[in-house]
Amino acid sequence: MDLTGAEFKELEVSEQVQIVNDLIEHGYSVERIRKSLEIGKNYISNTFKANGYTKDKETKLFIKATQGQETTKNTTKATGGTNKANKDLQKQEEDLKEPNTLEDKVKHLEDEIKGIMDTLELVADSIIEFDLKINELATNTITNTTTATSSKLKVKKLKGNKVTRSFKLNEQVQKDFKAFCKANSEYEVGEILATAMLEYMEKYK
Repeated sequence: MDLTGAEFKELEVSEQVQIVNDLIEHGYSVERIRKSLEIGKNYISNTFKANGYTKDKETKLFIKATQGQETTKNTTKATGGTNKANKDLQKQEEDLKEPNTLEDKVKHLEDEIKGIMDTLELVADSIIEFDLKINELATNTITNTTTATSSKLKVKKLKGNKVTRSFKLNEQVQKDFKAFCKANSEYEVGEILATAMLEYMEKYK
């Protein structure tokens, strides 16, 4: 990952969310992203939550929570998801407290161990999910007509610094481009995109 933790933190939250979601779609777990960026353990989840983003259980992506969803989370205590959120919040509050008694210290240590076990469980789930995606990609042939063989590409190797930018694209175009990049994985996504932009600008000067 070319992006550093400091550069990541300077981005708008919406841009951070888009980058994290894109990496999740490519098989990364939140923990792996955090370690690659070398940022704090709870930076991503706390920052996104503070700005109204929640993690969708089905897609594993971060989405903007609606007012209705926020109200449901605050009033519904019977669901497992809400109970987990309340426990996580309680744990964060307890972590901020300095243990005074032996009992407090033991409980604090138990909470830390539980947190580590939860993290390991999430990592294991992410590895299994990533392996399934790899196997699926290995057994399927890309038939999209917009892809081209690497022999037809003339990707330019550009010099100079690289910058990170976030753009909104048509959903189908994004899927086709993602498939195209996978079919030509010997080139970096940025190089393919930069070459296409240069050719387009030269053609319509």
